[in-house]
Amino acid sequence: MDTSDVKELKESGFSDETLLVSNSIIFFFAGFDTTSSGYTMCCHKLALHPDIQEKVYDEITEVIGDDEVTFERIQDLKYMDMFIAECFRLNPVFNSHERLCTKDYKIPGTNYVIPKGRFVRIYVKSLQRAEGNFVNPGEFDPENCNPSNNPSKFAQMIFGQGPRNCIGMRYALLTMKVSLVYLLLRHRVVRCDKTAEELVLDHSKHLSGGFVNIEKRDI
Repeated sequence: MDTSDVKELKESGFSDETLLVSNSIIFFFAGFDTTSSGYTMCCHKLALHPDIQEKVYDEITEVIGDDEVTFERIQDLKYMDMFIAECFRLNPVFNSHERLCTKDYKIPGTNYVIPKGRFVRIYVKSLQRAEGNFVNPGEFDPENCNPSNNPSKFAQMIFGQGPRNCIGMRYALLTMKVSLVYLLLRHRVVRCDKTAEELVLDHSKHLSGGFVNIEKRDI
C-alpha cells in the first residue's frame, strides 16, 4: 500500500488495533536497544572520567540523597542532563539521519532542490564535533552541553530535531537517568583490563570496548 500522500493516520486504511500494535513494537525495539547502547556509552565515560563521575554523584546526593526517586527530582538533575548529552555527542553509533522527501524542497540560500520521493541521508557526525558549535568540541566535557554556553541545537542530533524527532526521546532519557541514579548512589564505575579508550561499532552493529567494573561505594 502506497501511503506517501497520507496526511493523517485515519487515512492510512489500517485498523486502530494494527496501528496500536505496530507503534508498540516500534517503542519496544527502537527504545530498548538504543537505550542499552546509550547506557553503555554513559558507563564507559564514567569509568574514563572519575572526576566527572563524582560530579554526577554529588548532584544525585544533593538533589535526591536518601529521599524517594521521583519524576520531579529526576528533572532537577541538570548536570546529569549535560553529561548524558555529551556522551551522545561523541558517540560512535549515530552518524546520519535518513528521510524520504514528501515534496519538492529547495534548500534555503541555494538553488538546489530535493525532489519529491528522493531518499535523503544527512550526515551529522561532523556537526557534533565542529568548531563553533560547542565551547570545547574536541574533548569530552559536559560543559559543551551547558545551556549557558549556547551549544548549537542542530549540532546535537542523536534524537533528531523538529516535528520528526525521536518519539521515544523522553522515555529513553528518563530510563537512563533513573538507572544511573540507582547505580551511582551505591556503586562506582571503574576501569578494567578490557576498558578501551574509545568505543567502536563492530561489524554486527554492537559497541565493543565498553567493559567496566562496578565497585560498591563506602557509604
